[in-house]
Amino acid sequence: MFNYYLLEQSYQLIGIEALQGNLIRLNSILVLNDERDLFYRSETLWNVMIDNKLDFSTCVFSALSNKQFMRNVLPKMFMQQIKQCEPIADKGDFDKEFPNDLNAFWGEVFQPKEIFCLSTIEDYETFRHKSVLENITYQNFWQWKDCLFEKIRFCDGVKGQIEKMGSSRFFQQMVNRLIDLDNYNRNWTQGVCTPNQINETTSLRVTNESDTIRNDKTLKSYRMFQLPNGKTEYFEMHIKAGELRIHFFPLEAEHTIYIGYIGSHLPLKK
Repeated sequence: MFNYYLLEQSYQLIGIEALQGNLIRLNSILVLNDERDLFYRSETLWNVMIDNKLDFSTCVFSALSNKQFMRNVLPKMFMQQIKQCEPIADKGDFDKEFPNDLNAFWGEVFQPKEIFCLSTIEDYETFRHKSVLENITYQNFWQWKDCLFEKIRFCDGVKGQIEKMGSSRFFQQMVNRLIDLDNYNRNWTQGVCTPNQINETTSLRVTNESDTIRNDKTLKSYRMFQLPNGKTEYFEMHIKAGELRIHFFPLEAEHTIYIGYIGSHLPLKK
C-alpha cells in the first residue's frame, strides 16, 4: 500500500496559480484510481496561507481561476478521495503511523526535496518504482510487480514459481533481469523481437531453443505456456542467468513480452 499526505508547510505562501497547478497534477493521479494508493490531509491544511491574503480553504473553494475544476472536481477530491487524518509532522511520524506501507508527501515546495517528496507525476512514478525496488520480496512480488514493470506481463503459473524461489540468491537476479527486459520492451515499438536485438541493446543473454528441443514434441511441450488470453504458445526465447532461466514470449501484435516460466533449466532430454 502507498500512502500520501498533503504536507501543510509545502504549500505555505506558494501563490494561487501554483496551488491550482499542484491540485490539477494531483487530480491526474487520483483519476488513475489505483486501489493501492491512499491520500490523506489534516484539518490544519485548510488554514495554511497561500498568499498574504487567502488561506488554502478559501482558494480551493472560491478563488481559483479554473472555475470548472474548482466547482466540479475539488469538492469530490477533498470530501471523498482524500481522507482526513491527524497532522503528520515528518517522515518519521508518517512511517510510525503506517509501518508496513510505503509513504510519501505530496505538496509544492520541499526544502530539501527527498525521493518521498512529490509534486509532479514524474515524482510519483519515480517514488513508486524506486521504493518498490528497494522493498520487494518474493512474498510481495505479485502485489508490486505492476509498479516495477511497465510493459512485461506474467502468465498465471509464474506466481507459484516465484514463491517457490523464496529468498534465494536467484530472486534478486530475476528482478534485475526482468527490469532489463522491461526497459527493452518499452523501446520495442515496431518490427520483430529477436534474441540478437535484445542482446545488442541490453546486458541480457537471450537465446532461442535448439532444433533438438524444437523438433521434439515432448521436450517442446515443457516450454508451452498459456497466455492470459487463453492461447497457448511456444516460449522458446529465454534469458540465461547462471542456473536461472526466464522463458518469455514477445506478442508482436501488442509489443508486449509475456513471462511464462522462471526457474531452473527446463528438461533437455526425455
